[in-house]
Amino acid sequence: KSAFDAELRLNLAIAFHLRYRGSRSDNLDRAETYAQDVLAAVTRESRARTWAEAQNVIGLINQQRTAAGACQKAIGAFDQAQTVGPAVRGMEAYAITEQNLGQLWESCAPGDRAENVEKSIAHLLKAAELRASRPGPLARTKVYLSNSYLYRAKGDAAENMAKARNYADEALRGAPESEREVRARAEYQMCRVYMALRTGERAENSEQAVLHCKAAVALANNKRLRLWSTVRLGLIEVYVSRVSGQRFDDLQDASRIIGELQESKNALDDQQYGDVADAVGGLLLRFGKGERTPTLE
Repeated sequence: KSAFDAELRLNLAIAFHLRYRGSRSDNLDRAETYAQDVLAAVTRESRARTWAEAQNVIGLINQQRTAAGACQKAIGAFDQAQTVGPAVRGMEAYAITEQNLGQLWESCAPGDRAENVEKSIAHLLKAAELRASRPGPLARTKVYLSNSYLYRAKGDAAENMAKARNYADEALRGAPESEREVRARAEYQMCRVYMALRTGERAENSEQAVLHCKAAVALANNKRLRLWSTVRLGLIEVYVSRVSGQRFDDLQDASRIIGELQESKNALDDQQYGDVADAVGGLLLRFGKGERTPTLE
């Protein structure tokens, strides 16, 4: 009975973590309560897989929180989950947690930034190794590898940038046509790489960034995913910094995207809503106020 109850509470934790309806913070709180109930009922020794998955859910919950200490809590929970190996948890479950650790060490972990990025790369390389036979998941991991190399401080800068570009390109080429979200992430990462490039013709890099960001926008059409607003804000950023191109066409497209974002406020978190305001400000600085910018004003 206790084993059945633990599995039931684990499933409830997963369900509330994934729930769209209701308050997001309340859903996460309820999910963590159920996951903690599981940890109170079982041990690593008694039911290793159930215990590890409860730790994993706590990691996922705190990965989505922005409160102080949430990132460290997520890393700690994921580390605990990884003490139960892939033979018990399953290869893909283990690989996903490695990928999540890679994301967290790059994006929010406290401490020495350079060392954190090295830890991120190590986790992501392990995840890529585990996913070598699965094109879609492997492409997703390579997107995150590209991102970590984009921010890497150690090693040769040109080599790091080349690896960032190569991993993004491999992700784009390897992602199945049917997996639109993965392809959108790969296109957006290529956009970011071209924006960061310091070699080659600046104008050509800028045009490549526009092409890849536009492709990402076309692919990312699920407003429930943060990716939907992220790629649109990214395209506006590209328009602001674009070297060539038709200024009026850029302004028209940027205004249309701003309109989409404003109509879909529920798809934005507080940070992204602030990013929309910054994007509008950036566009007004580039194009100036006047009869062509009423939407922005």
